This record gives sequence, structure tokens and C-alpha cells, in this order.
Amino acid sequence: MDGFGSVKNIESLTSNAYETRDTSEAYSPKIPLDDGSWLDANTILQDIADMQETIEQERLAKYEVSIGTNTFGTIPFVAHKMTPDFPTYFSCSFLVDGEGRHEVSINHYTDDYNDVHWSLISPYTLGQQAKITLVGKTADATESEQILINRYAYGIQFTNTAVGMTTPTRVGNLSLHKTLPVQSKMSGCIWNQNDGIRYYLDADDWSKKEDGTASVLDGSDGDIMVDTGAKSYIRYIIDGTTCSVYISEYQLTSQWIEIPRMLIDAFKGMLIDNKWRSIVSPMYRGGKGRTDYDTLWGASTLGKPKTTINRANVLTACANAGKTMWFYEANKVVLYWWYVIEFCSFNSQASFVEPVEGDYHTGGLGRGISDIWSWDTFNKYNPTIPNGFGIGSILSSRATLPVPSAFDHTHKGNKTFAISITVDDIQNNGSTTQQTIPSYRGIFEPIGGIFTNLHGVVGRGNSVYSSWDPTKFANMDRHSGVEYDWVNDGGLDFAGHRATSNGYGGSLAVDRLQVEAFPNTVQSNIYAGTYDSYTYAGIGNTDYRFIVGGDATSTTASGLGGCSSGGGVSSASEYVGARGCVLL
Repeated sequence: MDGFGSVKNIESLTSNAYETRDTSEAYSPKIPLDDGSWLDANTILQDIADMQETIEQERLAKYEVSIGTNTFGTIPFVAHKMTPDFPTYFSCSFLVDGEGRHEVSINHYTDDYNDVHWSLISPYTLGQQAKITLVGKTADATESEQILINRYAYGIQFTNTAVGMTTPTRVGNLSLHKTLPVQSKMSGCIWNQNDGIRYYLDADDWSKKEDGTASVLDGSDGDIMVDTGAKSYIRYIIDGTTCSVYISEYQLTSQWIEIPRMLIDAFKGMLIDNKWRSIVSPMYRGGKGRTDYDTLWGASTLGKPKTTINRANVLTACANAGKTMWFYEANKVVLYWWYVIEFCSFNSQASFVEPVEGDYHTGGLGRGISDIWSWDTFNKYNPTIPNGFGIGSILSSRATLPVPSAFDHTHKGNKTFAISITVDDIQNNGSTTQQTIPSYRGIFEPIGGIFTNLHGVVGRGNSVYSSWDPTKFANMDRHSGVEYDWVNDGGLDFAGHRATSNGYGGSLAVDRLQVEAFPNTVQSNIYAGTYDSYTYAGIGNTDYRFIVGGDATSTTASGLGGCSSGGGVSSASEYVGARGCVLL
């Protein structure tokens, strides 16, 4: 690190060795140096600030193109590579014999792809030569920004084409890939709308508070949530078919998108007194609420997440609990890119490998509860696993827990894990299958079981619109029969074009200087791209919801990127639940 000495080899250090949390204060990031000293946050921030003027100067770019005899045309983003706030200068000029160049009037606008469309207002003769000049700021990483990236950021790089994606490689500061300063801040806590965060849970066993005393997980103290710990930043760099996605604790340039600190429901929610709750308790009934399943199938819905509820009603229940509904942009970052960067893999359904702190993480989360086709009668239409699974005797009689039988999710704390269970399928001549119950850093069952309905996103035709701003999608549903225009009234932003057929994700949408978590092409080969299944609905006038993660009957590779854009926004399905969240 120029001016600071070299970064210490921190291969043997754990995240706890260089970061601690005081529950009354924010994290104070530090980076160890070879001489044994620490590069503290203030020094890092000053280093970043000192580079900004140089970076902004390096970003200035000029693009000129001859327009021949045309009077209108398009300059694609891949040619000009400038951010949407350009141009600081945009002109068209004619070269007139003996008189030099003369500027003429020209119309132009930038579309959703950042392509520039232009048309001349004044005609010109074929003997004249005309050119368009653009001066703006490049979207690429400059030399100085790349220096900062290699110091303070980490991410992945891959090739993204219509026929598939390459296996990602780790880029940026490779030491940070082992300490994972962004992801490692995630920790379980108890929160309620009156008191905020009541207390943090033990990192290794949520049945205890951080101080070692017993925690209360049945909702009496509040909801079980995962605190992301601090705000962070993400940067997408797109160079033709080469895509890079970086994350950092610092906003290295103005192009880095701020990810707010947030609390995320550890479990898909239960509906209790019209409030959306994330708790572990056998006292409340989830699913569709049917009591006949208790005896008919031996698989009670007690203690399981609520399904068969549309987004408008989840929104109301979340608001009553002081939350907002979990939404696409947050899910894209936390439950897609953070995972892909941590494990350097798009295959979230790869076999689970126990992470080793201080080393690169590999493997996946397993397939989750999926591919149980003959369970359609019950499990496609209801959640399979109760929150915290294994509580009491409410787990389906068709599933056998590992020893000890009292084992539950809460005893794993903040860990990423995938627990194997054996399913005895009585509808299929008593055959058994192995299933997995995954958790990503305390966020329970992000894959399989039941889908997660996402807010803040809408599919309209083959376009997708979304936003980070909850105020833009607070009323993004149909109320009292009134059709709400999500895009125009809600002010959602264009996110990209989704694939228009079913299959496995082949390539990811990259249409707004970001790399999305939904495909714009699909393949029949599961190994060609994202490994995740994608279901598409037609491009008619219906506004479509987005549900992610897969359910108990999803095909192999539903995965973190598994997505269905079928079903209208007001749909209420028995195989779809939801989470709540709080932005801090």
C-alpha cells in the first residue's frame, strides 16, 4: 500500500482478530500492516479522499464518431462507455470547405440501456462531413480507482454472454476474501418496534444472549433478526462481456452504491395479530392455516411461516410490526452478491462445505427442501419446515432429524450451514430422499421449502423495474380495485430485460450499469450459467411479481438466484412466503 507500507499477510487472522463490535457503537474497520501497526478507519478515509480529485480527472472522456450521410442514429453504451449523467458537452458539427467546422442543432436522449439516440435538426449536403462529439465521464474504473479497489475492496469477475457465464474468479484485495469484513458483521439479534435492538444473540448459539444468559425467541422480547452491522458499498464494472462486482466498507468513488445497514427477518414471517413476525414458536399456525393437515398428513402447519397472502397484506402486516417487506434490491445484494463473492460461485446449491474462518470459503448451501414431486398434495402448498425446525414435535412425520432429535437452527448461531435430513415419502411407496435445510449467516432457509415474495420490483412486459427507496414502493399494490401504476406513479427505475422463456439462467441482466440477479437469457443446460431455474410469464399487460429461492417441488437448482416472474402482483400462493426488514 503506497505510503502506508504493505498490507499484512492476514491469512491466519480471523474477522474477530481485527474487528470487534461494541453494541453501543458502529464498527471501526482496521487493516493490519506488515510492521504490526494498524491502518485505522480515519487514515483509510483520508487516503480515499486524497484520491477523489485525481479519479474525477481520470474519468473525463471524449468520444467522437463520424455520422456519414445519416440524419439520425444510435451510439451504443459499449462504444461511448459514459455514465448517464453525461454529457457535459454534446455537439454535432459540419466540416465546410474553406470555413472549418460549424456546429448545428441536434436532438438526443439516453435510453434505459444508456445508448444515445440522436437526430439532426438541420439538414446538410452529402458533400459535407459531419461528426458528433461527446465529452463526459467514463463508467469504467480508472487507474486510481483500481488502486483503491485493490486496497479496500473485494469481489468477483466473470464473463457474461448470451450462451452462459464463466466460473467467477476472486479479484480485489485477496486478503479481504478470507476475512470477509462486510459479510462477517452479520449477527443475530432480538428487535422490536418500540425498543429497537433489545440485545444481540450469542454468535454460536442463539438460545443465549451475547452475555451468555438465556434468550427469548418466542416473540415475547421481539423478533429474531439478522443485523448486517454497518452500511457498506457495492460497485459493478461492465467491460463488454466481462463483469466485475466489488463490495467494500468504504465508498471509494461516487459510483459505489451505498447499501444501508439493515435488519432482516431470520425466518420467513408468521402472521400474528396482523403483524409480520420472525419468531420460533409452536403456538401459531402458518401455511394456509388448515387444521385438517394435523391428522390427515401428520404434518402440522404449527410453527411454520405464513403463506397464501398477497403483497398488499404482507405490507400491512409489516407496517404494523414497524418493518417494510423484504425487497428485490436488498435481496440482490445480501442474498445473492454477498454469497457469490464469499463463495466465489454462482452454484448456491452445490454440496455444503463447512466454512473455515480465515480461509477462502467454497462449496454451497445444498439443494434445500426441493424435488419432492409426489408431495404436491401437501408440501407444494404449505411450508415444510417450521421456523427453527425441530421445535417440539411439529416437524413433518416424514422427516427424520439428525441426532440429537432436539437439534434446531438456533443452536447454530450466526453460522452458515446446511443440515441433512431424511424424508420418508409415503406417497411414493415409502421411498426416502435426502434433503437439506440451509441457512446463510443466520438467514434461515433462503433456498427451497417455500418461495420468498419480493417487494420493490415489478415485471412489466419483458422489462423489470425496481428501487432501493421504500418510499417509492410503499403503495405498490392494488388497493380497493384501483390499479396502481407502479412504474409511473411509484417512480421505479428500469432494472433490465428479463428472459422471455423458461429454463436455467444463462446470463444475467446488465442493462443499467449494474449486474442484476435475474437472467436475460436461459439455457437448457443447468451448468451453462447461474445454475438456477427461471420461470417466465407472458409479456401481456399484467404486472408480474418476483418470487425467489424455490419451493419443495422446484426442480434442481432453484437456488439463491432461482426466480419466478409468473403470477400477478396481487397473487397469493400457498407455496410462497415473505420476510420483513428494517432499514437503519
